[in-house]
Amino acid sequence: MITLFTVVWAATWTAHPVVLYGLRVAVLVLPPLAYAVTLAVCRARGR
Repeated sequence: MITLFTVVWAATWTAHPVVLYGLRVAVLVLPPLAYAVTLAVCRARGR
């Protein structure tokens, strides 16, 4: 797990600026998306 994190961390520092921008967008978009999916699953189970 730590090795994977290290690889990702190194990749973010050596990656192309476009890739870095994409990662930033992903960081902003994924949490709300995950929250929405979790909420939908909870509602589906509640029925």
